[in-house]
Formats: sequence, structure tokens, C-alpha cells
Amino acid sequence: MRAAKQAPGFLDRTMTVGFNISQVIMAILLVVVLADVLSRLFWKPIPGAVEIAELSLLQFTFLGAAWVHRKNRHVAVDTAIQSLKPKPRAIVDIITTILSGITFVLITWYGTQAVLVSYKLGYAFGYVGPVDLPRFAVLLVIPLGSLFLLVECFRKAYQHFKRYRGLSTESSGELNASV
Repeated sequence: MRAAKQAPGFLDRTMTVGFNISQVIMAILLVVVLADVLSRLFWKPIPGAVEIAELSLLQFTFLGAAWVHRKNRHVAVDTAIQSLKPKPRAIVDIITTILSGITFVLITWYGTQAVLVSYKLGYAFGYVGPVDLPRFAVLLVIPLGSLFLLVECFRKAYQHFKRYRGLSTESSGELNASV
């Protein structure tokens, strides 16, 4: 019972750590790309800089996405949704969150399969300069990040459902009061 009460806090802290790591990766990416651009202008390119940038994009995207989703800091084009009344908007929010959750179930499942196959077969990314990176270690962030996004989708769906139920009881109360 105690572990169930502590789980949300643990998940939130883990997502925050992932976001902070993604910010460090983004800062390193900035420095590597800047150094590579400058070295191309004056000397020759840094070996493996482009590959490091490619892998960094994958890492910081999946590490920080759940935190961004939890804080509602993501880009959203919701002009049409904002014009809806509260109850239909809550229904649309529930549906889109459930569809997102299904998407993250699939990404988590297939990402896990890719990691396991890469691990069993010993695949590696051998093109990052002199370093031979194991492919499973690079890809591991996909199912982990997607799993955290899936948890966030469940949380958001629950919040949207509670909001919808609150709107339903308010509207039925208004009907009873007006009769």
C-alpha cells in the first residue's frame, strides 16, 4: 500500500531526472555542433560529430518527452478544440489521450522488441568515431521514454475523465435546479 502511494512521486522524480539529462545532452549537442561547424570553416570536420548529433537527438527527445507532456509544455494547435464547449472538449481530450496511449503502447512494445533483438544479436553502431556503441544501449531510450509517456497518458486520461464527470454532475445539477 505504501509503495502505491509513493509510485507517483517516484515516477515524477524519474521523469524530472530524464528531463534534466535531456537538457545536458542538448547542451552537449549544441557544443559539438558548434565546434564541428567552426572546425569545418577553419580546418576539417570533427570525426563522428554528425553521428553524435544524430544519436543525441534521439536520446534527448525520448528522455524529456514525458516531463514535457506532464507539464503541458508541448506544442499544441488547439484552435478548433478551444472553440468547443467544456463537455465536448473533455470528450475530445479523453479520446485523443487514449489514442496517444495506444500509440505509446505500440512504440513501447516494438521498441522493446528492437532492443532485445539488438542485444541478442550483438548489433552495434560502429560509425561514431573510434567508439563501437552497442545498438541496444542506444535504442533502450525508445521503449523507456515511451513507457513513461504511456504512464502520463493514463494519468491525463484519468484527469480528463474526472473533469468530464464533474461537468456531467454540474449540468445535471443545473437541470434539477431549474425544474
